[in-house]
Amino acid sequence: MHDARDSDIKAKRGNSDSRVSRDVGSLPVNRVEKGHQTAIRLTIILPFHNEAENIESLVLSIVREVASSGLSPRVFLVDDGSTDGSLSIARALALSDERISFISFSRNFGKEVALMAGILECGDDFDALAYMDSDGQHTAQDLLRLVEAARDPDVDLVCGVRSNRDYQTHRQQRMTRLFYRLFRSLSDAPIDEGAGDFNVMKPSVVNALRRLREDHPFMKGLVGWVGFRKKLVPIDIQRREGGVAKSSTPKMLRLAFGAILSFSSWPLRAWSAIGMGSAAIAVLYLVIVIVQTAVFGREVPGYATTVVLLLGIGGLQLLSIGIVGEYVARIYDASKGRPRYLIAERS
Repeated sequence: MHDARDSDIKAKRGNSDSRVSRDVGSLPVNRVEKGHQTAIRLTIILPFHNEAENIESLVLSIVREVASSGLSPRVFLVDDGSTDGSLSIARALALSDERISFISFSRNFGKEVALMAGILECGDDFDALAYMDSDGQHTAQDLLRLVEAARDPDVDLVCGVRSNRDYQTHRQQRMTRLFYRLFRSLSDAPIDEGAGDFNVMKPSVVNALRRLREDHPFMKGLVGWVGFRKKLVPIDIQRREGGVAKSSTPKMLRLAFGAILSFSSWPLRAWSAIGMGSAAIAVLYLVIVIVQTAVFGREVPGYATTVVLLLGIGGLQLLSIGIVGEYVARIYDASKGRPRYLIAERS
């Protein structure tokens, strides 16, 4: 009876030790299972929306390059409501190779949600997890460089950092630099300038991200918020070979505004400061008017001054209410309890 109890304790302790060893430490050079040496299991998440011209060649390139390097690849595709035949290609790829699988959303929920869905739905059968863009701008060669950097036992997360932005217009480059600086100064989740959605993570980081329940996820910010030991690897962003770029100036502005709302309360605090400043200016102006009238006998400014003041103060009030409304809208969305995404099909 005692032997059976001791065996159970040892078994539980062994399971606990295996979980710990999987969450910390270096990326193993080789894994050992049942006396056989097997390659490192690398899961690659590829979210896509209307990438019929790029997805097949990219997936095949990734599987070929990763497998030839001695790793065991598994590609997990996330179809974000494509309407151009991308889903049919994903089905064919999954049928032709058991290392490829996919899920398909019922509609377009956005890239950030697709990335989080990939992290949540890809399962636990991996030693390292990567995610990258599906438009061909991130390459399999750079992926292998990130994986090699992840072998360092003192690194939990490897981020690909853009070494160039030639694929963007000058205006988009200026806006991007401004966003990174503004985000770093306002939020408690700093992100490195040039960091994008091209990362390799160990299971400890993946498990941390899976615990987050944001209705409006911003992956760059979430990766910065969870922390862990990080290493930056410069990468060259390639030009898109086919399809239409999904990023535009209005979309970039919406993403930037949403990111700041998700990670900072400074917009609310800023308007408190503006309100106090406006009140102080009003009191000062009132004192000036009283002194001018009592001492110099000047008349109180007339209609034009009153209209300008009313319009200016009214505009500031409406703008502040709008910013408060954005925060309230996010609280309202969270209170509905709706899922972040709906899966219509999975392989």
